[in-house]
Amino acid sequence: MTDLVTDLVSQFAGGVNKATMKIWESFVDVVPALILGVVIIGIGWFIGNLVKKIVVKILQSTKIDQWIDEQNLTAAIGGKEMSALIGSFSKWYIIWVSLWVAADSIKLQGLSQFVQALVFYIPQMLAALLVMILGLLLGRYLKNAFDATQHRFK
Repeated sequence: MTDLVTDLVSQFAGGVNKATMKIWESFVDVVPALILGVVIIGIGWFIGNLVKKIVVKILQSTKIDQWIDEQNLTAAIGGKEMSALIGSFSKWYIIWVSLWVAADSIKLQGLSQFVQALVFYIPQMLAALLVMILGLLLGRYLKNAFDATQHRFK
C-alpha cells in the first residue's frame, strides 16, 4: 500500500512539474511578443501624435480655419477647427494601424482580424464624414448667403 501511495505521489509530482514547465515555456514564448506589441503601440502613438501636429500645421498654413471662421461656418462643424479634426483623424488612424500590427505580432488572431476590419473600414468612414462635413459647410454657407440678402420668404 505504501508503494502505491508513493507511486501516486511521484506521478502527481511529475505531472505538476511537467505542467509547471509547460506554463513557463509558454510564458517565455509570449512575453517577448507582448513586449514587442507594447513597443509597437507606443511607436504608433508617438508617430500618430507627430503626424497630427504635421497635418495641423500644413492645414493651418492653408488658412482653412480662418476661411471657415470668416464665412461664419465654424458652428456647422461643432465649433472645432477643421485642421484639428483632420489631424485627430490622422492620429487615430495611425494608432489603429499600430494596434493591428501589435495584435498580429502577439498572435491574437481574433483581435487582429477585428482591428484589421476597422483599419480597412476607417477610410470609407472618413470619406463619408468628409462628404457630410462639406455638406454641412455648404449648407451653412448658403444659409449665411440667404440671410445676408435680408429677403423674406413667404
